[in-house]
Amino acid sequence: MTLSRIVPPPIAPGAGIAMIAPASSPTAEQVAAGVADLEQGGYRVKVYRPLSAPVGYLSGTDEVRAAEVMQAFTDNDVSAVFAARGGYGVARLLDRLDFDVIRANPKPLVGYSDLTALHAALDRHARLVSYHAPNAIDGLCGGGKLDPPSVEAFWQAVAGEGDYLLPTAAAGAELRTVVGGVAEGELVGGNLAVLAGLIGTPYEPELSGRVLLLEDLDEQPYRLDRMLAQLRLTGGLDSLAGVLLGQFTNCGGPADGTSPSADELLEQYFGGLGVPVLAGFPTGHTVPNLTLPHAGRVRLDADSQRLTVLRGGHC
Repeated sequence: MTLSRIVPPPIAPGAGIAMIAPASSPTAEQVAAGVADLEQGGYRVKVYRPLSAPVGYLSGTDEVRAAEVMQAFTDNDVSAVFAARGGYGVARLLDRLDFDVIRANPKPLVGYSDLTALHAALDRHARLVSYHAPNAIDGLCGGGKLDPPSVEAFWQAVAGEGDYLLPTAAAGAELRTVVGGVAEGELVGGNLAVLAGLIGTPYEPELSGRVLLLEDLDEQPYRLDRMLAQLRLTGGLDSLAGVLLGQFTNCGGPADGTSPSADELLEQYFGGLGVPVLAGFPTGHTVPNLTLPHAGRVRLDADSQRLTVLRGGHC
């Protein structure tokens, strides 16, 4: 990495926000509710096109969705870019984006799930910190499905200053120390399936010296095993600083016990690396869903089961 890291400016009260759909389509009702939620919070929302007119399982053609991403980053009237939802298809856009232009117009990108691909690409090619966070239709100002700790953690991440501790106790998290110890480094990762799909591409995340975040949804253990093996065979796991495991929602195996559980698989792959590993963190396809700075610095204390965002180390 030769570029210096950029932290986008905080989202100020009353700022303009672009709501985009770089993956799948939300419903018209979801778009209306997401816009109303942000406007109720005092923000000005721009939607550049009808987001609820799907092309198959995508929200639009690759050309349309890529142009929308670029329009949001270059629009001087908006200060942040919020994904309406995840789904499928962000990886199809990556080679259509101009990361030099995005780097010249740094804004907070907000989203998770399939947005993992765009977070990874922004890190690799623009060195821009972004936010692994609930999507816009989830109700980031408190008018949707999110609980208060998730809402508060989001705005602390994108609008606050100084180091801060993630509110895992308030979120009722059931954390598990897999391997003790303390690690500091930039946090990267997100959805396991999306990350596995980036291996061997120019957008594959660089893992050396970093804290790896993983979460997933609706994957059978044998599929998790295959993707984790793929990550291990790249050699990238050998030089991690630490591992933060989020929620693996609906990732259970057969009830007859013929398959290891998701937790057992994760311990097999990460328990012997000799770095701190904390599991059960409340982020991913779940509520609560706490916001994390992708490519931002964190301190992972697996002994005391605490995660601190180190904003003083961003510059």
